Amino acid sequence: MASNRLLVIDDDPASSAVIGRIARGCGYDTIITTDTDDFRSRVLSWEPAVIVLDLSMPEMDGDQVMAWL
Repeated sequence: MASNRLLVIDDDPASSAVIGRIARGCGYDTIITTDTDDFRSRVLSWEPAVIVLDLSMPEMDGDQVMAWL
């Protein structure tokens, strides 16, 4: 796991873009996704050090995502 990897899952593109810009400005390698299957795949394959997630999404809410992790 790289200590500077940040993975964002959020269904709001504007919020994701802001988080991504801030994270990249702070030196994080950042991936943003809106898809829960893509998110799960990236957690396992990319091994982010930090995860930012929306607690209220249509497909799956953040509590369910946290329980899966």
